[in-house]
Formats: sequence, C-alpha cells, structure tokens
Amino acid sequence: MNDLEQKVIRTIGDSDERFEQDPVRMIRVIRHAARTGFPIEDQTFQAILRHQKEIRMCSPSRLRDEFLRELKEGVAKSSLQLMLQTGLLFSLFPDLERALGNQSLSGKKTQQFFLSLFDLVDQLTKTGRPYPNRFFLPFSNPFSSIRHTRPSISWKKRKYHYMTQTIRWSAHQILTPFSFPRGSKEMACQILMAQSMIKKKYRGESFLKD
Repeated sequence: MNDLEQKVIRTIGDSDERFEQDPVRMIRVIRHAARTGFPIEDQTFQAILRHQKEIRMCSPSRLRDEFLRELKEGVAKSSLQLMLQTGLLFSLFPDLERALGNQSLSGKKTQQFFLSLFDLVDQLTKTGRPYPNRFFLPFSNPFSSIRHTRPSISWKKRKYHYMTQTIRWSAHQILTPFSFPRGSKEMACQILMAQSMIKKKYRGESFLKD
C-alpha cells in the first residue's frame, strides 16, 4: 500500500534473489511500470541491469507468452522503451543490438522509429478489436524497422529473391528460438514481404527492374 501511495514499482523482498529465482519477473516489473506510469524503484532497476542476461535461461515458450502479452496490453511502446533502457530487449533479441544499441551510428534514430511502430500497436489495441498473436509478430521482427546486413549478392539481378530470403532469414533468427508455430512465422514473413513491396510501389520502384 505504501508503494501504491508513493507510486513506485519494486519487488517484494530482495530484488536480486527474486530475479535469480525467476528471471521472467523482470519482464513483469517492466509491464507494471508501463501500465501504471510509475517509476521503477532504483534497487529494483539496478537488479534488472545486473540480471537481464539471465532472461535467456527461462523456457522459450514462457518468454514468448510474456513478450506477446507486453504487445497486447496497450502500453507496448512504454514497455519496449523500458526494455531498451535496461538492456532486457537485447537479452531477448541479441540481433537487435547491432542496430538499436549504443554502438550503432544511427541507434537513437532507429530506436525512435522502432518505438513508433509499437505506438501504432497500442493504438490498434485500444480500438478493442481482438488481433491474433501472429498479427503482432512483424512488429517484433527487426526487419520491420532495421536493415540487416548479410553476405552480398547481386542486388540488381535478384532484388525480389534477396528481399524474400532476407525476410525469411530474419524471421527465423528472431522467432524460432521462442517456439513460435510455423504458421505464425509464415504469416509474419508474408506481412513483411507485402509491406516491402508496397513501399517500393509507393516510391515508384520495382523489384523486377535490372
């Protein structure tokens, strides 16, 4: 009750001990902070920084369910922002650090765009219309906001092939470790490919040009 009156989020008992017992609690701390707008108490916040890498010790299916819940609560942007601040996002999705991390030349700009996508997710959630889990996957796939670098191939001759293979590679890298069903991964790939083609069409470009 005292914490509620002071509008602060903290663990019950010793933070380090709680996160060592179950690292998923770090995601729940962030979810409660995002829901309420309350700051995370400093000792709890520092404990997340110390233990954020341990999140990968949890069951992939648990991490999948907890992360999808973050996206469907209507406060995805705030949750992802806190995950960026604590480094928890990079522990869940190591491939994101290359583009969103502090070492990236355009990290801050890319972070803003990345978070803007989840602002759209929140707007959709607040309409009250139910969306299947597979609808949210393209937003969490780094290809939706980040260009991955892969071994170069002839871009001029094989634009469409390059795009589809890169999207599928990216989806596999991100979603497979979390035990997403094959159908959900395929749906995410189809949405991302359609998105890329629409962008090209809007810009007056074509994948079929040499």
